[in-house]
Amino acid sequence: AGFAASSAKDAEYIRKLFKQVLFRFKQEKSPSEQLAVLGWIRCLLKTHWPSLVGQKDGDSVQTLLQMQSFIKAKTAQLGSLLSLKGKLQMAKLTLQLKAN
Repeated sequence: AGFAASSAKDAEYIRKLFKQVLFRFKQEKSPSEQLAVLGWIRCLLKTHWPSLVGQKDGDSVQTLLQMQSFIKAKTAQLGSLLSLKGKLQMAKLTLQLKAN
């Protein structure tokens, strides 16, 4: 019984930590700060994913859905940006080759 109580308490702490990290990520404006918080999110998900998925309450599910929608919104233009980056690299290499 002691283990179950401890496990439930740990799961609650983990859920609260995720909510705080997600809130912090939403508040950050600079890319470097967002990357730092994303590092926290990545580590927490790798380590505590079973605890979050095991929760049946709507609060945990809502937190995960918020993370998912925020990450989708932030990465929606990623394909276009990567394509542009590739084109710029090709143009730079072309200019370098012409200069030599």
